Order: sequence, then structure tokens, then C-alpha cells
Amino acid sequence: MKHISIPRPDGKILAALFSLILCVEGTQVSYRQIYMKTPDYSLRQIVAAAAENDVDTVSSMVDEKAIANEIFDQLAAKAGGGTTPQPVLQLAWIPLKADFSSSLESLMNEEIAGTTDSAHYEEMKLTVDNRLKAIGFPIPSSGWQYQKASWAHQTGSGKAEMTLTFYNTVLKASIPVTVTMERQSSRVWHITGLVHVDGTIDAIQEAYDRELAAYNEPIQKRIDKTVSVSNVSTNLVRDDDDRMTFLRVHYTPKYAIDADKLSEVKGVYELRRSADGAVLYSSPIRLVLSGSGKDHTTQFLLNPLIPSQYAIMNRSDLKDTKSTVRITELTLDDDSTLTLADKLPE
Repeated sequence: MKHISIPRPDGKILAALFSLILCVEGTQVSYRQIYMKTPDYSLRQIVAAAAENDVDTVSSMVDEKAIANEIFDQLAAKAGGGTTPQPVLQLAWIPLKADFSSSLESLMNEEIAGTTDSAHYEEMKLTVDNRLKAIGFPIPSSGWQYQKASWAHQTGSGKAEMTLTFYNTVLKASIPVTVTMERQSSRVWHITGLVHVDGTIDAIQEAYDRELAAYNEPIQKRIDKTVSVSNVSTNLVRDDDDRMTFLRVHYTPKYAIDADKLSEVKGVYELRRSADGAVLYSSPIRLVLSGSGKDHTTQFLLNPLIPSQYAIMNRSDLKDTKSTVRITELTLDDDSTLTLADKLPE
């Protein structure tokens, strides 16, 4: 019988195969023991649940009420001219905050559930939009889409932060949102709130202003060729017993056409904080049609029952502010009108 020689396996090949098997098993173990315990994995679960309209999973892993409260607090602080709302303003805003927070929480759940065509969604959206407008921030409450996330970094034992990026279809801009996360168990992290909210709001406001300016550009050019306003300044004026406080505004209008060709010129007076451009006070204003190129004066009585105006009344001066008068509408003698939009169309 002919002897058959069976080749012996190459030791190097066996070693390579054995190493590959160990690597695969090691990767699986690492995935289970390391990655699945990270905040990044929990976020992946939250994003997947949102994509599947799983409201219960998202709500169980995200403190939506805390997020809504932190957004309101930062908006209120900006409206009040500080980093945190003043005690008196906090009391005044308690009902508004509760209404805003509950409505925003419901709105987020409706977005996740995919029921944005419901009557309840429209009701909550209207409430949130009205509350945002009441404190001076026309931030779009809808049109937000998740884009990406940075890697989480731990900030303490069982605590981490992660920056998420959302695209807004109204603003046509990507906005960073930094969330806080806390470990709930060995493999589960929850989103518990927000940090750096002021930066997020500033980014939203800048994007909104940019889009609104682009939308208004054709009309704005025609208005600018007709009317300009310069030398705008404001000072606080109080009566003798300090019971009434006024914003006294000085401005110089200049008209490129004869005054008798204009029926009305409307604008918006704004007092902004110089540091970040936050609006402290805003009011409609009608310009005097006579005296082109001459200084004019008007004044506004501040209302202590309005939180943002109460904050101005407590100031000693306006040295860190900037005043502007923007023309928003021209009516000519033939009744034709040029009007700037005050908000973006949805």
C-alpha cells in the first residue's frame, strides 16, 4: 500500500488564526464590558428610540422637564439683564415658567411620537411660541433634527457631558447643545440637563437674526434708500419721588425724499446689552416726518409689573448698553407700503 503523507499545519498560520479568534472574542468582550457601559452607548439608545417614535424609552432616559426649566431660566436671565433671574423676577415668572416647561415637554414628546399634525401639538406649539415671544426670544420651537454627537467626557464620578448638534430647518443652521449625563446603573446613563445654555441661545439668536435679515434684504434696501436714523442715545429719567422711570431717547432721522411724500414712518426702538447684544427693552416708535437731519426726542414709561422693565428701573445707568432705531415700515403718500417681516415664515 502506498504511503499517503498528510501535510502538517504550519505553526505560524495556526498562531495567526488563534490570534484572530482571540481578537474577535476580545472585541466582543470589550464591546459588552466597556462600550455598552459608556454614556455614548446610552445616547445611541436614546437616538434609536427617538427614530422609532418610542416616547416611553426617551422619556425614561431624558429629564425633559429639567431641560425645559433650564432653557427658560437662561432666557429669563437674558431678558432680565443678568446671568440668573433676579429674585423678584423669579417670583413674577413662576406661572410663565411652569406653563412654558409643561408645554415644551409635551411638544418634545409629540415631536418624538411623530404626531406633529395633531391639534394638541399645534396648541402646545402656540403656547411655547407665545411664551418665547413674551420674554423677547423668537426661537423656533419646531424644525429641529438631530445630526451628530461628540464623544462624552466624564466630569466626575458617574457624571459626564456630551455636545449634540441639531439642525434647524427654519434657521438653516446647525446648533450645538451640551447635555449633562448621569450613570443610573452599570450600563445605563440618563440625560439630566443642559450646560452652556447661554452659548446655545446666542447661537440660535445669531442664526435667527441672520436668516431674518436675508429674508428682509430686498425690502430693507428700499427702506435704507429712503430713511436713515443716526445718533441714537438713551438715558434714564426719573420723576422727583422716583415713582416713575422713563427711557428718554434721542435720535436723528434723515429722509432722502420730501416729507410730504411720506404718510407714516414706523420703527422699533431697542435697548441692548453691549456685551452680548441681548434685548433689554423694545418698543414700537413713530418717527417725526419733519426736521430731516435734526435731533428729535421721545420717551417711554417703564412698567414695574413687567419683569424686564423692572430690571432696567433698578439700574443706576445705561453705560453698558446700546440703543438703536430700526425702520420697519414706510407708507408713502400714494398709500403704497414697504414693511419688514418681524419673524421668519414657518
